[in-house]
Amino acid sequence: MTEEQFWHSNPRKIAVWEEAHKVKVNEINRLMFINGLYTLNATRVSVEQCLIGRKSRSKYYEEPIQIYEKSEKEKAIDEEIALNRLIGFFNGMEADAKAKAEKEVT
Repeated sequence: MTEEQFWHSNPRKIAVWEEAHKVKVNEINRLMFINGLYTLNATRVSVEQCLIGRKSRSKYYEEPIQIYEKSEKEKAIDEEIALNRLIGFFNGMEADAKAKAEKEVT
């Protein structure tokens, strides 16, 4: 809003501009916070890699940080993936137990 618009506008219009400015500042603040998270994670990973070396377990984000809530479809897909991983984990445990039992028998 220019100075001329400010002095010659209706106060209600100024309130709308003020609200829009607050929304814009909040979005900038949110983006700066997320940028800080990425920077913090990158610094943590690199320092841990330097200090610990190959034994380091920290990893950089594999996917972007979600700013907005996921849709129902995305949530269902994530649940399906998690369930498949869990089933795979238990199948692996079962196979290991069977192999161990067969080894003990022979």
